[in-house]
Amino acid sequence: MKHYYPIRLFVADRQEVYLEGLSHILQTAPDIDLLGTTTDGNELTSALTILQPDILLTDPTFDIGDNTTVLQYVPKTLPNVNIIALSLLDDVPMLGSMLQAGVQGFLLRQCDRLEILEAIHDVYNRKPYYSRAIASQAMRLFSAPRSSMQREIFSVREKQIIQLICQDMVTKEIAARLDLSNRTVEGYRLRIMEKMNVRGTAGIVVYAIRQNMVEV
Repeated sequence: MKHYYPIRLFVADRQEVYLEGLSHILQTAPDIDLLGTTTDGNELTSALTILQPDILLTDPTFDIGDNTTVLQYVPKTLPNVNIIALSLLDDVPMLGSMLQAGVQGFLLRQCDRLEILEAIHDVYNRKPYYSRAIASQAMRLFSAPRSSMQREIFSVREKQIIQLICQDMVTKEIAARLDLSNRTVEGYRLRIMEKMNVRGTAGIVVYAIRQNMVEV
């Protein structure tokens, strides 16, 4: 655990009660400098730009505005800020997409104080950290070739829909082909975009081509 300065940390979460409890835990650690907390997306982007923390501890779906999540914004705009994601679910496929987005740590929200502090120290010292509950799956994902990672990230149905989107089919056509409702297809489309960290159909197509998920 080699570091010479307090670990500069910022925390963002939509649930104020959870945020208060987490802040109390972090303030008891002598080598952590809690720079601030927020439940507001606009406040978060301003604080990160000004404070430049070592680590951001956050809900990976935290919305900062303009339909942009914190995982879409921070790695591209503030690459020196390391992210530890706090997730409700031990969702290994979602972890794969977070790894690709640039997350350095992954914790379950119900983890204990010691694990939170362990994750912070590991990430600060440039070591990835994954919740003990899914550590073995995470390490397998992290070390897997890109092609096998794709198999982990996307379900069979999601891969079917990706293929049809890349064939220039619209939601109504995909629904008819797969015998699904339009609403169900739209739900899959949104989840696919979240996993790919893209905003629309063009982004899905470009991602699929770059990751060799479709033939061109």
